[in-house]
Amino acid sequence: MKITLLSILLLGFTLVYGQEKGIPQGTISTQSVNWYSVEEALALSKANPKPFLVDVYTDWCGWCKRMEATTYRDPQVVTYLNQNFYAIKFNAETKDTITYLGKEYVNRGKTHDLAKVFLGRGSSYPTTFFMSDAYTMALNVPGYLKANQLAPFIVYYKEKAYGGSDINAFMKDFADTFEKPIEGGELEFQSFNDLYQGEKSHKKKSILVITSPKSSISTMLVKTILQDSLVAIEVNKRFNVVNLDISSADTLYFGKQQLLPTTTVHQGEHFFLSQLPEIVYPSVVVFDENNNFITVVPQYMGKEFTKAITTFFGDDLYKKEGANFQQYYSQWNKK
Repeated sequence: MKITLLSILLLGFTLVYGQEKGIPQGTISTQSVNWYSVEEALALSKANPKPFLVDVYTDWCGWCKRMEATTYRDPQVVTYLNQNFYAIKFNAETKDTITYLGKEYVNRGKTHDLAKVFLGRGSSYPTTFFMSDAYTMALNVPGYLKANQLAPFIVYYKEKAYGGSDINAFMKDFADTFEKPIEGGELEFQSFNDLYQGEKSHKKKSILVITSPKSSISTMLVKTILQDSLVAIEVNKRFNVVNLDISSADTLYFGKQQLLPTTTVHQGEHFFLSQLPEIVYPSVVVFDENNNFITVVPQYMGKEFTKAITTFFGDDLYKKEGANFQQYYSQWNKK
């Protein structure tokens, strides 16, 4: 299986802590990261897929030891990795023969052949290697990472934001959201019931952004992406926008359908997203001027992805014979 390494620029963002780090709060662990061997993690992933984080180190590397003693002891990082990742500790100079994705790797000299896969063209220690739960979207990040520098990478992989944004744009948006949130942005959110209750028609289509307080990329989409001035201009021109937080305690109406809060999530989640194979946050539901369903986009949307979605559906390009958004977005990125 071919793995394509994404090129990245590790920007020196200094993010503040909390949901502060951009990592959703959970039950904080004071324990250490649950480290696996390569073969253990791959075996476990067959029954329970999760993304992978590989800490590539050597016994003589001082910064590797520092990252183990600091970043990988941070309670939020420990909790997030243990719940959402297969974390692998890999000694780049091990003498063991290791089977990785169906191929055997050995050490023919000082550096193990598998370490060369994880390191890419680099040779820095520590290097942190990431891979999706489908064994794709591989990325290596050389150098020591503090907890708040690691945060955008693990959120990017856990919440599968790579479907709608490259890593460089994501890191900038992550920093804009959790370090310096935009106050009083360009986009005005409409009231759910004002827009959807009863039999109504509107001059514009609408976008329903369904979010979860446990999803960092939900926060990024609402606070940063949709509030970007250029994005907001294109969205405001074509759409009314509503945000449905699944933790909402409000009673909502879509047409004549009453949607109530429950002890877990709002009924609106199931009502709008039940057709998906799995619930994803954020999800964006697009409606026409008469509140008829057009499509649902179950993923994070970066700025360019959002602008492409806005024009494709807002300008009725989707109605053209043979219209395909993925092809349209591919052409959009070439502009």
